[in-house]
Amino acid sequence: MHPYLPLSFADDLERNARWCPDHPAYVQGERRISHSQLLARGKRLGSALYKVGVRNQDRVGILAMNSIEYGEVIAATQWAGFILATVNFRLAAPEMAWIINDGAPRVLLFEAQYLDVIEQLRDELTSVETYVCIDGQADWAMSYEAFIATGDDAGPPCRAREDDIFCLIYTSGTTGRPKGCIWGHRELRQLVQVDAWLVDLQAPDRILIVMPMFHVGGLVLSLSQHVRGGTAHLYRQFEPEEIIRGIERDKLTVLLLAPTMVQMLLDHPAIAGADLSSVRTILYSAAPMPSPVLRRAIEVFDGCGFVNLFGQTEICMFCLSPLQHKPNGSEAERRQ
Repeated sequence: MHPYLPLSFADDLERNARWCPDHPAYVQGERRISHSQLLARGKRLGSALYKVGVRNQDRVGILAMNSIEYGEVIAATQWAGFILATVNFRLAAPEMAWIINDGAPRVLLFEAQYLDVIEQLRDELTSVETYVCIDGQADWAMSYEAFIATGDDAGPPCRAREDDIFCLIYTSGTTGRPKGCIWGHRELRQLVQVDAWLVDLQAPDRILIVMPMFHVGGLVLSLSQHVRGGTAHLYRQFEPEEIIRGIERDKLTVLLLAPTMVQMLLDHPAIAGADLSSVRTILYSAAPMPSPVLRRAIEVFDGCGFVNLFGQTEICMFCLSPLQHKPNGSEAERRQ
């Protein structure tokens, strides 16, 4: 007997579509998609993937920057029980080829900006049977919208289970070749639930996701916001002024940033006089936070709590809570 309900991410998608159907799931600039639309698009995309031969626990590769389409691919794999296999767009072409071949996706979705790279690699990508191009097309790659149009509203005849693998995420490979880390629905759902609890994410929250969704940080925190029925605001790259204006315009409440990003925000002239009052929590990760930068950030983002997330692709995250941040405390408190 299970001591808890054996749920998958498919259940989260359906719950959000039922209880907050019109609430935005993702916002990207002027574009947005609601939770009900995300479920509908995810099921239709899952059906299209099934029709070209993808089955439960087959891999689906994606090479793209943060976008609503990326979120739709995540939703399709979440609902259907396909395995999301992300590819780091910052890698050189041979490194991309190694990761794609190691992950062995049957379908590869990629943005048009990588069309030339993928065309050069096609003969090497032995597992890929179908190519789908986001915002573009080629003789050998169907356009994303045309591909989705081949799917059925009912979705594929398979649905994710708790003990399914959800995603395959690769490490940075600092000590050798990148390693593919397997995260199941059960394990990753527990992680996003814990992170949502640690940060006290709620449905009205609007989290900034500028960290790439091909890696665990951006992916997990966007899903942590969704598990509470909230909104993830997607940015494709970090531009300090654009982020500051986004905070003011969209009243962002939670920011996920690297310490260098925090420093760049503080050093930008646009921060002076900006309305930052909506921000209640800043999550920082990926590197140590210098104490002088932390002190400045606490002063500029007055009343905001700071949470230090740390961990690895392979394991759960840990954190230093707002109450444990004492940059002006004793040496022992600062070291702790």
